Amino acid sequence: MTSNEFAIIVRASNNRRQLGEIASRMIDEIRYPIEAGDKEFKLDSNIAVGIYPQVGYNLKTILDNLKWTMEYAERKGRNEYKIFSEDVIIEIYDDMVLKNHLASSLEKDEFEVFYQPILDVKERKIAGVEALLRWKHPNIGMIRPRVFLRLIEETDLIIPIGAWVIQRVCRDRLLWQEKWLRIPRVHINLSARQLHRLDLARMVEQMKEEYALKPGMIEFEVNEHALFDEAPDGVAAMLNAQREGVRTSICGFGTPVSQLNRLVNFKFHSLKIARQFTENALQANETSKIAPGLINLGVKLGVDVIAEGVENLLELQKLLEFNIQFVQGYYIAEPMPEIALREILTKPFDEAFPDVATALE
Repeated sequence: MTSNEFAIIVRASNNRRQLGEIASRMIDEIRYPIEAGDKEFKLDSNIAVGIYPQVGYNLKTILDNLKWTMEYAERKGRNEYKIFSEDVIIEIYDDMVLKNHLASSLEKDEFEVFYQPILDVKERKIAGVEALLRWKHPNIGMIRPRVFLRLIEETDLIIPIGAWVIQRVCRDRLLWQEKWLRIPRVHINLSARQLHRLDLARMVEQMKEEYALKPGMIEFEVNEHALFDEAPDGVAAMLNAQREGVRTSICGFGTPVSQLNRLVNFKFHSLKIARQFTENALQANETSKIAPGLINLGVKLGVDVIAEGVENLLELQKLLEFNIQFVQGYYIAEPMPEIALREILTKPFDEAFPDVATALE
């Protein structure tokens, strides 16, 4: 079909499970290591599967539907397959409609910044909050973050929308200051594209001038994979931001472990332990030892260690046994609008977070 696209016709039943097994075996065969001299290579692939006649009655319809199905499979990641269904077309079509609307959503003031508290359980206080983008569509209502964030990442809209989030956070902080509230540090997520395209140091300098921003009150947060693999100049950008007084943190800490050497060489302030290790802490096997190991490693590196994705009492209790200091998650507090956070900031710790306070007794 093209230099890297191939069509295969398989005589098989209409059993979707059987077709899925065939697609999986094909992916495994393609990924079988290829040796060339002293080097070894593995090829990645994605497969779109169509069952005739559901996928179409003529060649053009079949190829069009498989093209959309392939796009769906590629969104799931490398070495994935997807079997065509009407749901695929509906989701892809919905994405196209949302993408078109996204272009004007910033001008129409449809975005909001929610905040999720990060607690210091040893000092019994709010150590910080994470700024989280929310989109309220005028017709649909709140769009799920996992849907629209992916669409923003796929376009250059991540640059203006990301800049808007940073500006809105600074405006909110100024409001808290004017109301004499205790102001927590704000974590702002950055993508690989933002690291590559934004002049972070200059942006921070402007923030300090316009909003009287004090050093250490903003913390740029980036996924370790994005920092080291997707944005070659990302480390330099983060270091330049540090020189302007901004703190930096790594989220998704521990996946993949192969990047730990690079983490040691990068002078950051906080590490967020990946959600999966918080879950594994409750398992009665070797994986339960990973979370305390990562916590101890962070402490030895002299950085704040934050356990994210704490979703129930048992997870919190187990993390407390591991001597964790900073926690975040839906059990601790759900993301909330700025006005709700403002109210939380006026309350004593035990009143604002009663479930956590009880667990600490």
